[in-house]
Amino acid sequence: MPHEPTPASHRVATFRDSILATVRREPGARLVFQPRLETWIAVNRKRGTLPARYRNIPPLGIYADLNCSFRPYHFFNHCLTHTFTDRVCEKIGTREADGVTRIVNNWSTPRGNLELVRTRTSDSVHIERFPVRTPGDMRTFAYLLEAENFGWDEGLFGSLNAYVAGDATAPALYLPRVNIMRLAIQWMGFEATHYALHDYPKETRRLIRIMDACEKKFLDVAAACPVELINYGDNVDGNLVSPPLVEEFILPAYERRADALKPAGKFLYAHWDGSVKQLLPYARTCFLDGLEALTPVPQGDVTLEEIKAAVGDMVLVDVLPMLAFMPNVPMNEFERVVRRTIDMFAPRLILGISDELAPNCDIERVRRVAQIVNDLYGSRVSDGEAGTMPSD
Repeated sequence: MPHEPTPASHRVATFRDSILATVRREPGARLVFQPRLETWIAVNRKRGTLPARYRNIPPLGIYADLNCSFRPYHFFNHCLTHTFTDRVCEKIGTREADGVTRIVNNWSTPRGNLELVRTRTSDSVHIERFPVRTPGDMRTFAYLLEAENFGWDEGLFGSLNAYVAGDATAPALYLPRVNIMRLAIQWMGFEATHYALHDYPKETRRLIRIMDACEKKFLDVAAACPVELINYGDNVDGNLVSPPLVEEFILPAYERRADALKPAGKFLYAHWDGSVKQLLPYARTCFLDGLEALTPVPQGDVTLEEIKAAVGDMVLVDVLPMLAFMPNVPMNEFERVVRRTIDMFAPRLILGISDELAPNCDIERVRRVAQIVNDLYGSRVSDGEAGTMPSD
C-alpha cells in the first residue's frame, strides 16, 4: 500500500530536523531529497558545461536552487583528525612524465616504506600502483596502523555546523572502510587482496586482525563526537567480496563497531552499491540501522521488491537509480520510478541517487524530484542562506 504523506499539521520544517526524525523513527518526518551532485558540478564546471545560472555560485547555492539537501561527509570528515607518531614520515608530491601527472603518497617507517601512485586524468584520479603488495609491505602497513592517532576538532565542527547545517542538512561522518574492503579498494587492490588470502593466508589474516584492533582508536572518537549519523563508506559490492568473506570479515567487524557506537546513540549505515543480490540476505543481521546506495535495476542487480523484502524496516538512503536521470529516459518513466520508490520505502527513506549524478545527467530532473517530494510533503521552511565558509 502506498505510504500516506504526513499531514501538514505534523510536518517537520527543516531538512536537518526531518533527517534526524527519519533516522530516529519519529513521527512527523517530512521526506528529504538528498542527492549527491559534487561530481556533476565539478566535472561540468571543469568542462565549461555548467548551466549559465550556476557558473558563479558555490555548490551549496546549486543545492539551494534545486531545493534539496546534500550529503555533508566532505565537510565533517575534516573534524576527525588523523596523525602519525613521529617515527612515521608522510609525504605527498607529484611527478610529471609523458604529459601525465601522478600524485605520489610516500610513508617512511622503521619497518620500511610504502608508496601509493595515483594518475590524474582529465576528470578524475585513479590508483595506478597500490602500496601493499608483499608480506613485507603488510608488516609496514601494520606499523602504520599502530602508529595512527585520531582526535576530534570541536572548534572546526562548530564552525562547519553553523555553515552547512540548520535547514540544509544534518551532520554526518563516514569512517574508514572495514578491513577487507579497505584492502581491496585502497591499499592492495581487488586482485592482490584475493590472491593474498590464498597465497599468504596467515600474513593476510594477521594484518586484518591488526586492522580490526586498531579501529578502536577512531571508534572511541566517533562514539564521543556530537555527530549522530555514522556511515561506513565501504562500497560493499558482491563483485568485490563473496558471502563467505562477508561472514568471515565484515559481519564481525560490523558487530564490533555496533558494540562501540550504538550505546552512544549513533545511527549506523553502510554504503553498499553495485551488485548486491547475494549480499542482501545479510542486511537485517549485519548490526546496521540503514543502508546507503543500494542500486536497483537496470543499474544494479536487484529489484525494488527484492530490496524491500530484504531490508524490512531499515532506513534506506538513496535508492533512485542514476540511469533514470539520463536525458534519453522518457520523463513519464522517470517520474514513475520516483513515485514508486517513495511509495515503497517512505517513511524509512532519505531519498537520493544511487550513487551519484553522472556528469551527463539532466540536472532539471533533480529539480523535478524535489518538486514531487514537495507536492507530497510540502515545501521546506528556509532558515536563510548559508553563512561564510570558515577558513582552514
